[in-house]
Amino acid sequence: MVQSGDAFSLRARFRYGLVSKDLEEEPVEAFVRLEECGEWIFIGDAVTDDDGMVDIPFDASLLPGPGSYEVELVVLGDISRARGQIEVVSPGQPMVVFDIDGTLTLSDSELTDELLGGREAAMYEASPEVAWRYADEGYLVVYLSGRPHMLQDMSRRWLERHGFPAGPIITTDHLFEVTGPLVEVHKVEKLEDLIDRAGVSLYYAYGNATTDVCSYAEAGLDPAYTYIVGENGGSACDGYAATVALDGYEEHLESLDALPAAWE
Repeated sequence: MVQSGDAFSLRARFRYGLVSKDLEEEPVEAFVRLEECGEWIFIGDAVTDDDGMVDIPFDASLLPGPGSYEVELVVLGDISRARGQIEVVSPGQPMVVFDIDGTLTLSDSELTDELLGGREAAMYEASPEVAWRYADEGYLVVYLSGRPHMLQDMSRRWLERHGFPAGPIITTDHLFEVTGPLVEVHKVEKLEDLIDRAGVSLYYAYGNATTDVCSYAEAGLDPAYTYIVGENGGSACDGYAATVALDGYEEHLESLDALPAAWE
């Protein structure tokens, strides 16, 4: 995610196989598409380092303004491809953040059941409609999770299947899901980066765990605008006010009839 007009680098990591081996010393080319089904425009190239990483400088003048732009990186050795999104935002873009596991899914264990048992993770009723209410009013919808980056595509497909609005999905840089204090650190760091670097404004947030309660508060959000589903609803991080408890989303959806437009 970048602020409109800012220079930035496109950063990506390449790993292969079940053990996620880093792809080292391989040339990669990057392309961007400015409109759906449009032509791919060459951005630049680089060689992966010992960690499978590339950083490719991006000419911000290529992008016409705020919006989502699809990027594709191609490994020249075997023509394997990886795709992602660049989210360009206006300064001060209002944002709402949703945790995924136990917040949009019915419990934190749904991910494990889906990975090991192949069962589709169950969803809280009316949660897509809540997310859409914000999107329709001009808020940027961001999904912030402790899931590992290797599950980002799986997460995106689940959100798409269940009708959630498109938005950036932010995961960890680890191979495994982070939990406990580490997930709180991860979420605070990511939120502070979005606020400081991309210039977005955090207006509302949804979660289910005590780590969500504290990460949103520590990122500067008034707990009165932090909605917590389940047993931790209404709890508070030390030194902060209590959050708002939600039993589910159906009644909450009705309360969003009074939601102000993002830029009011």
